[in-house]
Amino acid sequence: MASDSRPGSLELPPELWQRILRGAGTDLTLDRRQIKALSLVSRLFADICQRQLFQNLSMSPNVGVSFKNHYFGRPGEPWRPPGAKPWPVQEWEWEEWEKNMHRCILSERRLDLIASHSLLSSQPQRLKIRGYGQFRGGYPADPFQPPSKNQMLSKAVFDELYQLRQTLIKQLPALTSLRQLELYKYPVDNKLLAALDLHPSLTEVRFDFCWFPESPAPLTSVTSLSFGTIPGHHFSQILYGPGYDPYKGVSDHHLASAFALISPPHIQELQVTFGSDESEVQPVLAQLCTGTSDKGDFLSLHSLSWRFWGSGVKTVSHSSSLVYQFLKRAPALRKLDIQGNPPPLPLNSYPPPRSMPSLRTISSPLEWARTIVPGRPVSDIRVYLEDDSRTARFFAQTETELDDFLRPLTLSTVPVTTFYLPTYPPVAPASLFFPYLTAKFPLLRDLRIAVAEEKVASLPIEWRCGTRSGGPTPSTDTSEQIVEEGLMEMLKRDVRVDVERALTGANSHHGSDLPPVLDRIMAFRGIKEEEPTTREEVVDRRSPNPPIVIQQPPGWLNPVSRSSSPSPTDDPPGPAENPPVRVSRHFEEIDDVPRSKPQTDLDIVYFLARGYYPLPPKLKALSLFSCFEKTPVGRYSRGNAAVGRYAYEKEKEDYELCMQSILAEITERFAELYVTRFSDSINRGPTTSFRRGYKEGEGWPRTSGYSDFEFDDL
Repeated sequence: MASDSRPGSLELPPELWQRILRGAGTDLTLDRRQIKALSLVSRLFADICQRQLFQNLSMSPNVGVSFKNHYFGRPGEPWRPPGAKPWPVQEWEWEEWEKNMHRCILSERRLDLIASHSLLSSQPQRLKIRGYGQFRGGYPADPFQPPSKNQMLSKAVFDELYQLRQTLIKQLPALTSLRQLELYKYPVDNKLLAALDLHPSLTEVRFDFCWFPESPAPLTSVTSLSFGTIPGHHFSQILYGPGYDPYKGVSDHHLASAFALISPPHIQELQVTFGSDESEVQPVLAQLCTGTSDKGDFLSLHSLSWRFWGSGVKTVSHSSSLVYQFLKRAPALRKLDIQGNPPPLPLNSYPPPRSMPSLRTISSPLEWARTIVPGRPVSDIRVYLEDDSRTARFFAQTETELDDFLRPLTLSTVPVTTFYLPTYPPVAPASLFFPYLTAKFPLLRDLRIAVAEEKVASLPIEWRCGTRSGGPTPSTDTSEQIVEEGLMEMLKRDVRVDVERALTGANSHHGSDLPPVLDRIMAFRGIKEEEPTTREEVVDRRSPNPPIVIQQPPGWLNPVSRSSSPSPTDDPPGPAENPPVRVSRHFEEIDDVPRSKPQTDLDIVYFLARGYYPLPPKLKALSLFSCFEKTPVGRYSRGNAAVGRYAYEKEKEDYELCMQSILAEITERFAELYVTRFSDSINRGPTTSFRRGYKEGEGWPRTSGYSDFEFDDL
């Protein structure tokens, strides 16, 4: 049979099309809407796009608890936008209630339809369900008990959320490729836990602020467990003080029930979230140790992650001994990840000598790494500093101080190949640090460090201060929600019809086609809408968001020619016609010997490119974070720059040209070096990356208050 030689007849394997859709090896990715459009091109693309569209499912009911309108019954008329209907304020927040119902029903129907489909049911690999509202939103004191019949609005939402849980239990076995499940603010009962344990492919489960039954059975088939914040009294005092406890009357068994799900002989990856105060850390850590002590050691645990949110424990406490007690039971641990502000470990104390004999990777505060690394085969070290240590100073000013500071990290029993130091502040001046690093870590392959020379720039105040977000609080609203007979049935029927129209594509747009809920309620009650009496009230009530016309400045589409002295109102200048600047003119040298130490971030990269500062010979990836003081305008300019934004554009252009050429020179000088990156710890300048064999990629950080340029994520 003759082969078809027509153009475009060559068919790529499906796995290559999958990589193309994921944007593998490029910065180009397709969003969900573009993939949907591509799936309509042909049957081939329809089959290929199914996995991209359905491999990650997200159901977000985000329901509330109380629908009381706080404006109802108050004296005076509350503020309403112009054109609002002159009706009295309703007793209940009907719009919010209907949105809750719509999200609940839509989530349940989508899950049921996908799981019941013969082809789509095998596509989902990750499923995420958010039950009750956002992080600080309220939730019922007992999410397993339905509201009373007199709370008609809350009970209707509870029933739909319960139906979603029943559908999940029923259809979970049909999702044959599901590997990861994430539940957020969701009540988990014994039936759901049994369905999780019996699932043939589910291995990763994350519970974030979930409620559990008392004394559940361990999940023996789940090898990766993650626990976010667990509701209970163990973190109420630090959030609300000793005089107020919003968890009074709420069952406090969830902490013990959560850790009862852990099966030490089977678990391979474990993540636990703690608070920051001793009253929060110690109960959770004690329950984690004692609740699993009678089930044996963690013989298969190879990855452990502990996350401490908040300001941190400042004094050594009983929690430190519990840390060593737990680590001793994990002989197969290969990766230890400690994030946030954990309790400090006692001075001159170390874990038992035979604990963690296979540890390969550690990511933790510097003090934890100095205690754990010695005597263990750690080849990947990633350390950071706690918030109170982020001051504008070096930690070591002399070689002796630097050696005392980093010597414990050199006591690993294997060569260190990956070394990530804090991005702020620098450990030591660059002239002192690079020679020490090359001598003590000669086999480094991946290095990330902060650099400065004589003075460290100060961080903006926004980086050093923050607010404690805290956890959500239970709702105790027991007000009656009684409405007319038949009204709730009509509204629920409307929502179900609208959901079905949305799933079948019958809606005219992506939103709802239902009239406003107040219109339907008033029509049910037989109340007619009052006619507008003023011109301002004559508005299109079906279009609450009229189009906004943006007035362009004069001359925007027809720019005038620029003179030799450009004004600040002209268009930005085009690409530079001058050739790239030689980097040598940015630093004074005599016979290829620098006359002084680096003064700017560009100088430090130039020193590395010329070999004035040594680097490990096997280095393959280098990431530098500048902590130099801000460079004045015109420091890298080739001539007299114009004023205003032209000076800024010229400064950026010259800087990028110099930085690209220097990074390319570093990569050419070191045969093993594959990629070099340069960034700014304070987000004041460009982020530049050079990859061997690839085009350079530049970008500007997108940080509030600093710049509006797009950020090229490296």
